[in-house]
Amino acid sequence: MHPIHYVLELLSDATPGTGLASESVDEYVARRDGSPVLAASHLKGLVRQELLERLDGLEWPSEKKESFLRRCLGAPGTDGDPGAESAARFSDARPEKNGDNPLPMRFITRTAINGDTGTAKDTSLRTVQVASAGTKFRGSVFMACQPDDPIAKAIRLALLCLSAVGGSRTRGSGMCVVTIPGSADTPGGLLKELAALTGMANTQAPGHKLAAGRDFDQTPVFFRLRFKAESPVCCPELPVRHNVIRSGFAIPASSLQGALLHRVDAEDADAADALFASSAFRAWPLLPCGAEGWAATRVSLTHRASKLAGNNVEEPNPAWFQDGAIEPYDWRKAPDGAPLKASDGVLLSDGKRVALWKSAAMPHWISAHGVHNDRETRDGRNLFSVDSMAVEHYSGLLSLPAFAADIVGETIELSLGKSRSVRGRGVLSLERVDDPFATPQNPANGKCVLIVQSPVRLPDARAEGISLDSEFRKLARAWVLENGLGEVDEVWCVHGIRFGWSRHGAIGGRIRARRVVLPGGVLRLTGIPEPAKLAAALLLGLGDGREEGFGALSPHPGIAASLHEEALSGFESGQIRRLGSGCRKKGIELAIACYDAGKRSLPSASQIRALTAKYGLGGKDKAVEYLERQLLERSNRIWSQWRPIKDNVSELLRLSDRDATLAGLEMLANLALSARR
Repeated sequence: MHPIHYVLELLSDATPGTGLASESVDEYVARRDGSPVLAASHLKGLVRQELLERLDGLEWPSEKKESFLRRCLGAPGTDGDPGAESAARFSDARPEKNGDNPLPMRFITRTAINGDTGTAKDTSLRTVQVASAGTKFRGSVFMACQPDDPIAKAIRLALLCLSAVGGSRTRGSGMCVVTIPGSADTPGGLLKELAALTGMANTQAPGHKLAAGRDFDQTPVFFRLRFKAESPVCCPELPVRHNVIRSGFAIPASSLQGALLHRVDAEDADAADALFASSAFRAWPLLPCGAEGWAATRVSLTHRASKLAGNNVEEPNPAWFQDGAIEPYDWRKAPDGAPLKASDGVLLSDGKRVALWKSAAMPHWISAHGVHNDRETRDGRNLFSVDSMAVEHYSGLLSLPAFAADIVGETIELSLGKSRSVRGRGVLSLERVDDPFATPQNPANGKCVLIVQSPVRLPDARAEGISLDSEFRKLARAWVLENGLGEVDEVWCVHGIRFGWSRHGAIGGRIRARRVVLPGGVLRLTGIPEPAKLAAALLLGLGDGREEGFGALSPHPGIAASLHEEALSGFESGQIRRLGSGCRKKGIELAIACYDAGKRSLPSASQIRALTAKYGLGGKDKAVEYLERQLLERSNRIWSQWRPIKDNVSELLRLSDRDATLAGLEMLANLALSARR
């Protein structure tokens, strides 16, 4: 893909809001790692609006304008049209670093004025957090075309025409200027080139063609996959019936297969057809692994961990993790105060140890989106929230026929999941492995345990007089016998209804509902089969639907010995500072001291926010100067509120750690609000 890297500088304070608020703040700025961020979805919406306005000024037929816009930025609701996918992939815009200090964010308090009396309107006081003027953001747009393609030129034109970001743009907030370093493009020059456009260039990058008549080598080649996500990933598991879209923690095998098929299709359509039909093509889901070097296996039903495992002990006790599929256990013998509980998640193995990462401990990224000019709603507006996974590292397994392995390569830039033009972007690395299913087996057990990784398709019609567990056992037994794996010893499973999404789907991109065994189901054999037979059986998969990602299983890696140590890891997690940590403790302590010294008669939250704004823009000297003015120049009522806490506030402003001061001022504003209420 061809990247367009740009710099966006704020000329006025911006409010790229999250839709989230608190008792004392009406709107918070979207942040990551403590710094403001401009969401990719917001930037794409602004680019679409700018491009619409520029196209309206061109003397093109309306059909040509609509078609060109769809090829540039896609269209909401693909209706099975493969040409409706966006040629542009947007990243979030992140601010340039400002030395060791956080980039400037501050609070602004405003009120509306009554035109008749000239006084503030009741209940109109509003406090919002803003990204300060002067902040520079860097972002990228990745184009599925060459730099001289008209579509790439149109995106550069729209970027250079951006004049404001965030909320309240019509009131002067978020004024900005965009530059593209190293480019001599100007809006006028790009618009002139588009005006002269008579035809459409191909948006696909040129690729090599396989020699005509070549036989496709079907020898399976296995790869260990590493996916490093550069933006949050959203892969919903269930239909959306409200305005909150929630992601599952796994990236389905079908999503990965689709991305690879499109990559091969861009090189050679015949090769893509051969890959789709090849029995050597199978993908396993990409699962969160927290850090590089771990291999992940989904687990839920039989693996049990103490609710208190890893807490209040120096070394987690392996006995607190049990799995009935590996070895029987007596729940009554669990340590006191440590009840065992099954939970969905992944087992992580580095070849020496096994750790459990519960799905509830995985980081999420929640964002709110306001859509304008929405064709699907009555008033053209739509507000919804997206709950995405903020995991940075994923691992998985893939089998490709040898001919496709030569085309795919070792590293792929791609987007996975929902809304791929604004989220789910990352880099997929492929490492060849000779024995992908090598895993230690429990010698005391002497049995092979397999775990369902992607849904297993069941017959559409359920047979009368047979339980669901028996239905799964019957399907598994036929597969085991067919592949010479011995006999089925025991099964555990949960059934459900699932359907998928595909822009090639027959009805609105939807794939029809299927009866399935859900991921996490367990199949235990009576013995340990030959490795070659087991590998062949796992490549074949259990049940039908390999082309849609169904039927993937993996060997059980063993009972966990501890909880995953990186359970809180996310994007650039090493730079995250959490409220209440040592670096902010002093500031919070001083805020509480102010609360005690003022005997709950504190300045208003808006006054404290104003002090915070002075500190954010001018540093400690400007903030102290502002504090002195409150004591010398303001009315008796105002200075009487500041006087009892002056010493503590002065000490707070002069702390050497900027984060500690900001945390203390934030705490003080919240305490002031609670005291007044």
